[in-house]
Amino acid sequence: MIIVLIVSALSHSLPVPVSAKLRLCQHTPATHELGTRLEAAGASWLALHARHVSARRRRQGAADLAQVKTLKERVRIPVVSNGNVRTWDDVVKNREETGADGVMVGETLLANPW
Repeated sequence: MIIVLIVSALSHSLPVPVSAKLRLCQHTPATHELGTRLEAAGASWLALHARHVSARRRRQGAADLAQVKTLKERVRIPVVSNGNVRTWDDVVKNREETGADGVMVGETLLANPW
């Protein structure tokens, strides 16, 4: 898998940590296998945007935070959860639900950075 080769090459060549941000694979359980392969390749941490790619709409449906929790349980490196965050309460709920080491906020901040 090319992404695993890229992470391996970077993590063994650079003096800085290498991370990867993922979306859910079409076959959702493959996401967790990919996470473990990226960890073995040298990724220092992973971010998971727990939605499938949709050609019709970018943010179709809620993120499946259970998948973040599953990834967190399967790897030893830090996992950052991405998705379903619009307020501070969403950040707290996301961390409680997933056990993630951090929460990433994207487009919501562009519309309302305060």
